[in-house]
Amino acid sequence: MEYSGFLQITQSEAGGDSEETERAVRAVLTTLAERLSRDEARDLLQRLPVEIRPWLHTERSAERFDVGEFLRRVAEREGVDLESAERDARAVFAALREAVGHDEYADLTVRFPPDYGVLLPRP
Repeated sequence: MEYSGFLQITQSEAGGDSEETERAVRAVLTTLAERLSRDEARDLLQRLPVEIRPWLHTERSAERFDVGEFLRRVAEREGVDLESAERDARAVFAALREAVGHDEYADLTVRFPPDYGVLLPRP
């Protein structure tokens, strides 16, 4: 998938202009990188547009935090309220699902506890 396609899916799901969309993608993927191990992130990176790979790249150990903390971090990075962060996270995960394919997305989503279900579109 091309970078523009990833942004287009996110924007169509969340609304907003191109600057807001890019800020949302960056905030969600950076937060996701904190939640994933290096190997998990590396698996996703291979399937994503090169323009967004730096936001998901990590050399750190995975942090385990609930969906509330995930959204708090996204909201802080993005400079929005929690409701907007939730909408944007759902939109980015929808684009991620399309970008990485069914099998890789399913592998990703099983790693999250049930409370993340509000953000994760089904494969």
